[in-house]
Amino acid sequence: MDDIIESCEYRGYTIEVRQAYDVQDPFEGGKLGRFAFFDRTRAYENETDLSSDDFDSWEEMQEHIESKRGLDAPVCVPVYIYRHSGDALSLTPFSCTWDSGQLGFALASRQEIRDWLDCKYVRQDKIERADEIVRAQVETLAKHVSGEVYDWHIHKDGEPVEVVGQFCGIEETLKNARLYINGILKSTLSKSELMAE
Repeated sequence: MDDIIESCEYRGYTIEVRQAYDVQDPFEGGKLGRFAFFDRTRAYENETDLSSDDFDSWEEMQEHIESKRGLDAPVCVPVYIYRHSGDALSLTPFSCTWDSGQLGFALASRQEIRDWLDCKYVRQDKIERADEIVRAQVETLAKHVSGEVYDWHIHKDGEPVEVVGQFCGIEETLKNARLYINGILKSTLSKSELMAE
C-alpha cells in the first residue's frame, strides 16, 4: 500500500509520490457548470434535467444545451468514454469505436459563468476562460476515473515532514509538493532574517 510511484529531491527535501487511497470526490469544493452524462451501466452523473431519450442525436442535444430556450450554456464540451477493463474519459473521440463513444457533455450556463467568475456580463473572454476551466475539470475527472490520484510525502534527512493527498496526476502532485517546500523555505528564511536583525 505504501509503494512509491515516483521519488525526487527538491531543495534539500525528498518528495515521494504514492497512490492515494480513500479517494474523495475531486469536486467536493465545487466546480464550474455541470455534467450531462448518459450512461446506463455506470454511475456517471447527469446533473441536468435532460434525458437522452428526448433527442435524436448528440448534435441536437448540444444545440438545445447552447440555445437560450434550452440551458443557455455557451460552454458545452463533448466528453467521450472508452470502456475496456476500466474506463477512460477524454475530450476527443477514441480511435476504437467498438468500446468507446460519447458519454455526454460538460457544460456551463451563462448564470453559472457569472457566478463562478464573479462577473456581470458574459462576454467572449469570459466564455473562453470558462471553457478552459470546464475542460480542465474534465481532465481532472478523467484522471480520477483512471485512478491517477496521488499523495505526496515529504522527508528531510530521512524524517517525515508532511503528507498531503488527493492530487489528480503525478505532475500536479509534484507541483504542489514543490510549492509546499518553497513555503517552508520562505518561512524559514523569513524567521532567519528576523532573528538576524
